Amino acid sequence: MNQAAPLIVGDPQDLHVQAVCNLLRHCQPSIFDVATLGGETFVLEEALFFRAGVNFKLGSERPQSRGWIRRLAPLDWNRGIALQSRESAVSSSWMSLLAGVVRSADVEWLTTLDSVLVAESKLTQIQAARALGIQTPRTIVTNNLAAALEAIDGATVVKPLGPSHYFDEFGDPRMVYTTEIELAKLPPETLAGAPFLIQKLIPADFHLRVVTVLQSTWVASIEASGRPLDWRREDAAHGEFLSVAEPDPAIVMQAQAIARRLMLGYSSQDWIVNSEGAFLLDVNPSGQWLFLPEPIATEVAECIAIWLGGIA
Repeated sequence: MNQAAPLIVGDPQDLHVQAVCNLLRHCQPSIFDVATLGGETFVLEEALFFRAGVNFKLGSERPQSRGWIRRLAPLDWNRGIALQSRESAVSSSWMSLLAGVVRSADVEWLTTLDSVLVAESKLTQIQAARALGIQTPRTIVTNNLAAALEAIDGATVVKPLGPSHYFDEFGDPRMVYTTEIELAKLPPETLAGAPFLIQKLIPADFHLRVVTVLQSTWVASIEASGRPLDWRREDAAHGEFLSVAEPDPAIVMQAQAIARRLMLGYSSQDWIVNSEGAFLLDVNPSGQWLFLPEPIATEVAECIAIWLGGIA
């Protein structure tokens, strides 16, 4: 397949971007995100976009290259910018430019921008899972404590409905982890501050990280015993996943099914397994995989690189 150099939307310093680029031996990709775009010369004129010696058409019906969206911007790109300020308007303009170029470029995307944005919604993920018959925890979103108590009996967990990352008043990065909550002990006004997902707590025997790239699937597991409810709280856990050589075919089938349903060429999924079966917790359309053991870490990068290079 003859094609132009692949396009990667992401931070050139991102280790995941670098891992894929190192495997693109026969072609040099064009890499940029909203932060790097503003520091380089570019011209957008009618149906052409020129940048750093690379150009591609906009609005073409026949894609000339392939592309992968890792992230539109670094996590701290607009940190400290006040809403409705001049700086906020400027950053929004840059993001609008990048989104417009990505949406209209003559690129066949591993996952389109709109599919990435839609799939990031936890509510969309739950609806897709239920349509496919995939088990998920009983879930409610409400700002009324009495309604939550009536809907879910027993132990519950609370998750942010929006992003789990933010920066505190000192500019330090923070993460909102999944937390076990006893609803009956909460003051009535607790849920009024922001929308949260409230789910029935499903005890886990194992946590699974399932990665899909097109028709390929990898599964890694870690024991839940002795770990926090949210394994991400434990730094050591990131290095203790084990590759599952022969994963449950039903989990592989369901992981592929929800990736297709959400139109994701790449997905990073979190599952838990216990005596009642497997439960899907989260689908990340641009999540990390390099912390997973070999051969998974390398094989995922290879699969993306091979597709980008037009070999597959």
